[in-house]
Amino acid sequence: MKIRPKRIYLATPYTHKNFLKRQLRYARITRITSYLVSLGFHIFSPITHAHPINVFLKRVVKIDSKGFDYWKTYDLTMIAEWADELWVVPLEGWKSSKGVQAEIDFARSINIPVKIQTGLIEKFKNWKKILLGSPLIKIERPSPEYYEYM
Repeated sequence: MKIRPKRIYLATPYTHKNFLKRQLRYARITRITSYLVSLGFHIFSPITHAHPINVFLKRVVKIDSKGFDYWKTYDLTMIAEWADELWVVPLEGWKSSKGVQAEIDFARSINIPVKIQTGLIEKFKNWKKILLGSPLIKIERPSPEYYEYM
């Protein structure tokens, strides 16, 4: 019998009117996601997955996709069809995040365990130092020409 790794949906706030704040949230959760993958977990982080797509859609296709309403069907499908557990990384604003709260409510409604992972925040409390000089974060906004080869 083959045993597969636990599949974790990683919920955390993303939407913010400030692009830099969204970029920093992306960088922080991507660092945490990388750590969890290195431990052998199978992780779906909607922020890590969707942030580069959001940048492309906004800059090139001219679609504002940064809000939960745009991604709701995609995210809830990943919870229902893929995840064994939903882990919340309680970054600033998680309790008031429309998306995080909808993900928690939905997971509970279909009996997917929800775990608040405060230990991950403690482990990465010096995340800004970790990210400085890291390829995980680039603050500059790509121009539409950057994507023309696609």
